[in-house]
Amino acid sequence: MDFLSSIPFLSTAIAIIISWALFAILCSLAQEAVAQLIADRGRFMRKYILKQLQDYPNGVNWGSLLYLHGSVDLLSRANNKPTNYISPDLFAKTLIDVVGSSHLVQMQIQMVKEKAKKIEFIDQVNNYEHSTLYNFKAATQLLKPSDLVAFFQQSLKDAEIRANVSSTQDTDKQAKEADIYNYLTGNIELWYKDFSDRLSLWYKKHVRQKLLIIGILLGIIINVDSIQLFKFYNINPEARAAVINYYKENKDRLDSLARTPDSVWRKMKAADPRINTNDQNIISALKKQFTDTLFNATQSFIRSMDSLQKATSTPVGTKYNLFVNYKMSLREWWWKLIGILISGFAASFGAPFWFDVLRKAVR
Repeated sequence: MDFLSSIPFLSTAIAIIISWALFAILCSLAQEAVAQLIADRGRFMRKYILKQLQDYPNGVNWGSLLYLHGSVDLLSRANNKPTNYISPDLFAKTLIDVVGSSHLVQMQIQMVKEKAKKIEFIDQVNNYEHSTLYNFKAATQLLKPSDLVAFFQQSLKDAEIRANVSSTQDTDKQAKEADIYNYLTGNIELWYKDFSDRLSLWYKKHVRQKLLIIGILLGIIINVDSIQLFKFYNINPEARAAVINYYKENKDRLDSLARTPDSVWRKMKAADPRINTNDQNIISALKKQFTDTLFNATQSFIRSMDSLQKATSTPVGTKYNLFVNYKMSLREWWWKLIGILISGFAASFGAPFWFDVLRKAVR
């Protein structure tokens, strides 16, 4: 870094990249604040769960029934602010329950019983005493063929096979059914975990679009003009040196802060085993802890950026924005907008990307 900093053009480029990284942190924190306010993560999660669990052949959306179930509904702050976290265990057990107890399935069970005039008609291949298992298997027998019904059938069939293999001859029926139920929930949990991993990737793409918009808006408000910054650093070696020194002195803290919106909740889940509980008070307390952590990190970062701006006198801040300095030529307006668009585009990559670039440059 010292060698690179000694070359004027390279040190200017490094100062610009550091500025982009710092701006991306600010945009990420702003995006996360908005996401918390409007429950964007929860909305996004519900949208894709509803999409994945839409059963067109049977004319029912199992995801919609899942969100209406009391166990999941109580996790949400309001109808328009769904929860952004459903534990795998809760998801699996709730889905099994809503499928088997749905009006569509129960109505067909009753019709079969009335038509046959004896319960043995359905009990020939479904003799479970466990009511939830009985209803769920009946659903796999009576619903119209679909991808989701095939998934339910395969999950139950695998659970039955595994329970038969693991059971002994003296295992009573109740214990065996408990094993089948546990294996069944485990199979659905595995699907949900895989779905959650894919959902995280989809959400990152969604966030990039939001960061671009927030980057442009913040760029206009506080005048983050990449072209102007490049010119400023190019003719002010003291300013670019101060920015580079600031990064060297705080790179670990900044790198951690850059990954805060994506990592805080994940770290909390890994560090606190209580997160796997379905206790609403514990979940609410952890979510409040998450929000407070982000709020404190944002306040600290803004104070730090304000001190850096005063030390370097960079033309960034509300007093430099377009609304204050509107008396510009058409050419100046054009270059100003291009500079802000570049900053917004840089912010859309996210702060971790730029800190990775800086680490590679140092190596």
